[in-house]
Amino acid sequence: MADNVNKPPHYTAHPSGVECIQITEHMNFCLGNAMKYIWRAGLKQNEVEDLKKAVWYLNREIERLENGKEEGMGESYSLEYRESDNPLESPRRLEIYNKKGSVLDTEHFVQYGETI
Repeated sequence: MADNVNKPPHYTAHPSGVECIQITEHMNFCLGNAMKYIWRAGLKQNEVEDLKKAVWYLNREIERLENGKEEGMGESYSLEYRESDNPLESPRRLEIYNKKGSVLDTEHFVQYGETI
């Protein structure tokens, strides 16, 4: 029986025997996803659709580079809050990235905004 969580057949179908993640984990998000769609083109879904997805990620990366954006989520903001109304409780610090992005503190990670 195939292990569709850890080793789906389309993950290991490349003739090289190498899994795509072994390469893409050394890239940023957009380049890694473009490579993933090229690597697995036609193994799971429509090959043309997979290649169009790769182009979409490449265009997004090109736009990021042309606009001089740094790698990552973009601007960040800090916010302090308390989990209760107790003024004696130590405040916690959040780092907020962009208006659509992520909220991160030491115990929680929440993504919000648009889904691609």
